[in-house]
Amino acid sequence: LAGHGSASEESFARVDPQDWITDAAEAIALSRLLGDQIILMSCSTGSTLATYLAAENPNAIAAHILYSPNFDLADSNSKMMTLPWGLQLTRLAFDSHYRTIDLGAEANQFWTTTYRLEGILALRYLVDDTMTEEIWENFDDPYLLCYYYQDEQNHDKVISIEAIEKFHEINQGDYLLNTIKPLAEPGGHVIASPLQSKNIEIVKEVTRDFLKSFFSQAKLENQPGNKDQ
Repeated sequence: LAGHGSASEESFARVDPQDWITDAAEAIALSRLLGDQIILMSCSTGSTLATYLAAENPNAIAAHILYSPNFDLADSNSKMMTLPWGLQLTRLAFDSHYRTIDLGAEANQFWTTTYRLEGILALRYLVDDTMTEEIWENFDDPYLLCYYYQDEQNHDKVISIEAIEKFHEINQGDYLLNTIKPLAEPGGHVIASPLQSKNIEIVKEVTRDFLKSFFSQAKLENQPGNKDQ
């Protein structure tokens, strides 16, 4: 994705939400050349792009595995970034043109830990433009949705739990496979990496269960004489 995979702290300085949409669409198009069906695994803002592109391109994806999907940010104050002078006010709040995070010595080797605030602004615009109830209603693929949630005090503080629940409320009846899994064990936003998740085994377990159900149903539907074949 544009701006990602670079060691430069300036990589998000000129990033645009459309760049991310275009790059994700290209990746999906290339994947469709490799096989008959795509099971798309995504996390955080990758899930923003995955669900948006699936809603805009019916039948492109066979199923989704959504880890900590960013259907909205937990901090409602982030919406102020898109107002006039929003970027300038954000710089004042951070007292910097950059955001720096510390994920621990091991994870810091693989994550971009200092980046321009323009990247957060682009993210806010992306979510505002693509994660609407109208678009969610056009989403029509089976999915597994996992995120960290233990209780009202202990849960993912990066993404909006309310938005996740609303997405599932809209789409849960489309397929029997559609599953939402709040997980208490991972302990943070990044649930699918052993570098940050406190329990990646539970994530693997629910993922395997979903895939077994998906392939079992696909096998049943493809049996000779099945009226839905």
